[in-house]
Amino acid sequence: MQMIVFDLSSSLWWSSLAEILIWFPFSFFVFCVDAERMGFIWMFIPHLVRAALGLLIIKKMPTTHEMINKITIPPSEKIPFSKISKFVITGAKESVTEFSAKSGKFLLMYAIITAVALVFDILVIFIGVGGLNNDVGAFSTVFVFMLGVVYFFIALYFIGWAVAVRMRLPPYAQAQVMMSLFGLFKKLTLAIDTKYSEVTGKPMPSQNAAAAATAPAGASGKPPAPGSAKPSAPNQ
Repeated sequence: MQMIVFDLSSSLWWSSLAEILIWFPFSFFVFCVDAERMGFIWMFIPHLVRAALGLLIIKKMPTTHEMINKITIPPSEKIPFSKISKFVITGAKESVTEFSAKSGKFLLMYAIITAVALVFDILVIFIGVGGLNNDVGAFSTVFVFMLGVVYFFIALYFIGWAVAVRMRLPPYAQAQVMMSLFGLFKKLTLAIDTKYSEVTGKPMPSQNAAAAATAPAGASGKPPAPGSAKPSAPNQ
């Protein structure tokens, strides 16, 4: 999970940076030179929104050490190697829960804006192809057409990256992880719970129960029950 988060942050960073720099100042400068024929660059505004969302996701995204700290392992328990998968699965569940809480809704918005941007890119490409046989404003037409192609592949890269991540995963997690990269975490959470039940034969414990099981004795902060404290021996 941590490697996927690292790849995601890298993908979002470079895509967002490219989308911003291509539009401003480069494309905007060309628009100022020939505003009459360069009006189609405003159809690339979804890419600027997408870039802003990508940077926001990177900021909201939990760091690797924050997700690792969520893994609950009893400090005084010797864990045999045959049972390590139990804690790997619970750690994955904690990481997914943390990531979903901080970045889930923004990833869903990012996926929707990506789809909108792709639709606008295709429209611009077709408009550009239709205007290639016109000698008037040939430079502006070709420029907008090339801009649409570049932006189309930038947006398509995110989808291609998600598909590549899917291909590197075991079959039981492929579809669920790819959907979570688009902001839909419910199926991934259910798949982790199912895998935990297959490995341990027990249902996945709740987060509160897991935290209570791994907390050291006396760390609950509750006052002792009346009469539970032993009286001190009288001084001789």
